Amino acid sequence: MTRSTPAEDQHVYHRTSSMIPTTHPLPANPFIPSSSNHDAYRICLNLEERAGRTNLHPPSLSFRQLAARFLGYLILEAPTSEGREYLVESIRESGDDEPSLVKLALEYMRHIARCFHFEDQTLFSAPSTPEGSEPHAFGTTEDCLRCSLDSAHADETTLRHLALIRDEYRCVLTGIYDMDSFLKREDVREMVQDHPRPDPGVARTTATKIISYQPNPTVAEENILSFLACFGGIDLAPRNQNPKAQGLENLVTMSLDKHYMFQALSIWLESTETPHRYKLGAIHPLFLRNLPEYVTLSSSHPAELPLPSPAYLNFHAACARATHLSGARKFLTDTVGRIERALDAPNELLPAQLLDVVLATLGSVAS
Repeated sequence: MTRSTPAEDQHVYHRTSSMIPTTHPLPANPFIPSSSNHDAYRICLNLEERAGRTNLHPPSLSFRQLAARFLGYLILEAPTSEGREYLVESIRESGDDEPSLVKLALEYMRHIARCFHFEDQTLFSAPSTPEGSEPHAFGTTEDCLRCSLDSAHADETTLRHLALIRDEYRCVLTGIYDMDSFLKREDVREMVQDHPRPDPGVARTTATKIISYQPNPTVAEENILSFLACFGGIDLAPRNQNPKAQGLENLVTMSLDKHYMFQALSIWLESTETPHRYKLGAIHPLFLRNLPEYVTLSSSHPAELPLPSPAYLNFHAACARATHLSGARKFLTDTVGRIERALDAPNELLPAQLLDVVLATLGSVAS
């Protein structure tokens, strides 16, 4: 379950640090000469070099430079070897045709924007707790588990309850206990009191989606589902299993500040050689202050409450690193802010819908 580069690629790209600059030129080609990976990465390097020569406003990046870096870092950070092969073939089909490469970059940006929140924090309020979704105030944890599992629905309220139980009513990164559970449940208060000193305290938490994809009627659904399957190795289609189990694979309990950072791709979890043990990464050391270097995810009821999917977390980490290293995250975040201010209608459109508008416009300009 390692997030490391697949051995069969046999290239020498190594990440020297979990701390990522705002943007960074592509490193030298690390792939075996004459391989398809080497060929595709060379195309990205060539585009970056040509775009740099004609950039009239250095040190700002031209969009062609951004597209080259974005595609190049996606090759390096691909979450699976199959995902890398899928991207590499698309780049090789485009060859050195710059409009085709820019359009390909835009397509991937559009898909990634729909999977995650590139959010100006002033545009979004804290996740609300729907009426009736508070932790059960009576009975034991086992009673709550049985009640939630027996529910006929796999709605967000039920899944939040189950994620809280699975994660032992705590943020998986900080260890802090859920405030609502602490106030309403005697057994949670006993857990806090029995916790070894110093205890981590209490705060508001929420069930954070690893992939925040929401259907958008303006874009064909098969496009993003194909992207998730082919590049990310992720199948979001309903499977013939308990829908609650499938929903829990995409949820992790976090305090509100870590929820914002995680959904904005500012922090992420990189898998290690040990199953369900992750190394924390972030765009800046400040984001990791007072956090452990590693976290190990566990379930209070392994047979009934599955852990977050390693494939989902790998995809999240890959997209976080690639967008930050290339500068694409800043572009996407700035784009949301500009379009939102221009429309002067906060919260009327989802971030991804706003990005669909601007990216579609840029795509037509590139042609």
